[in-house]
Amino acid sequence: RGQHLLVVYVPSRMEVDDRSWELSQTLYAMDADGWDRALVAARLEGVGRELDVPVLDLTGALRKADRGWRTRPYFTYDGHWTSLGHETAAREIETELRAKRWLE
Repeated sequence: RGQHLLVVYVPSRMEVDDRSWELSQTLYAMDADGWDRALVAARLEGVGRELDVPVLDLTGALRKADRGWRTRPYFTYDGHWTSLGHETAAREIETELRAKRWLE
């Protein structure tokens, strides 16, 4: 019926922010060589390829949007997005939908 599906991967803060990743490794006694913070996104993209469903990974865009201590895409004390995180996601999704010509 002309409908489309786009899967959007929303990474956790530790996947975007290097300091959060370091703190997670310390907190959970994670061996740096035994953990890959990009594994979930990579697996999802692989499933998307198998099913012919596009996957938009927001990790890179959220990483680029991080402007240091003043403006970050995630709140400091929980894993939710700030307004910058929401704006970044919306912009990336719109760009993807327009590139696919799925928006009128």
